[in-house]
Amino acid sequence: MNQGKVLGFESDDKPEDANEIALSKIELQQEYGVTTALGVIASVSPMDAPLDIKTSPQSAGTIISGQVSDPLQFDIEVWDNAKAGTYQLLVNLTYQYQEDVQVEGNATTNEIDSNILYKEVNETHIITIIVNKQADFKALSVESDLLPDTSGILSITFKNTGEEKATRASARLRLSDPFSSTDFTAYLGDMEQEDVVQAKFDIDVDKDATLKVYSVTVEIEYEDMEGETKISDSIYVPVEVKETKKEAGLFQNPILIIGIVLILAVLLFFFTKRRKGDRGTDK
Repeated sequence: MNQGKVLGFESDDKPEDANEIALSKIELQQEYGVTTALGVIASVSPMDAPLDIKTSPQSAGTIISGQVSDPLQFDIEVWDNAKAGTYQLLVNLTYQYQEDVQVEGNATTNEIDSNILYKEVNETHIITIIVNKQADFKALSVESDLLPDTSGILSITFKNTGEEKATRASARLRLSDPFSSTDFTAYLGDMEQEDVVQAKFDIDVDKDATLKVYSVTVEIEYEDMEGETKISDSIYVPVEVKETKKEAGLFQNPILIIGIVLILAVLLFFFTKRRKGDRGTDK
């Protein structure tokens, strides 16, 4: 809001004739423009607040005395590790105003020239914002044994790292190829600050799934202390599709192969010796 006011005028020179008196009256009317802020530009900086300002400086246009501008909206992003509390932001305003007016000419013939001098102003203001307490979540560990063309269990351990209790919390998976499930929601219950809960999901894997680590998105829906339903920021967890384990064949066991070779060697030895003995008996 422009709260500029004119409290009075002080004359530099006394008009001497009718023309100067007329010109002085015209100049007086123009002098009231001193309270108009021209080309107001507003910017916001975080000072020591744990947040980032995402919006560049914005224009509020020209604001006359007593006028309230349209609201200027600034997008901010509060840091993940920000503590709840009250913080101050610095608002910087730049604009011009009419510093001086000089009127010359002939008032009778209306041949008048006005010379206006403008001045640049830079002023700052402090505003206060409040970062409220809220629940926040982190995935501590991920365990899975997922194979192509099979179903498996995906286990994720969550921790409430926020400053507020989460009531009736549920973890919900957002799946895409090669994963699917009819069991993509797990109930976590009430989670106090620092509580740790494990959720398990039954996951189906496509038969053509590539063997690699995928990123799976998880969101946690809960109720805050006022009973309002909230949804956490997206949590990305790594989920690996592993190679199908093949059972070892008869000839893939080196110990078994050595044993078979030894047995065959012994049998061959006794068979050869017996054949020699049989030939001696015939003679």
